Amino acid sequence: MARDPTDWGGRPEERETIVRLHQTKEAIPTSGVTIDATQPLVQVVDDILARTQGGS
Repeated sequence: MARDPTDWGGRPEERETIVRLHQTKEAIPTSGVTIDATQPLVQVVDDILARTQGGS
């Protein structure tokens, strides 16, 4: 599937912003939680649910 050049991130300066934000993590809120989404989907969902529902 081809990327639509009008989508955000389609222009070089937008891609540079994306790379910078990923490298510096400056866009993550101080109260934010990092979720490792490289794990199997069931494990990711379980992690999210545990964090949002107090483990229920």
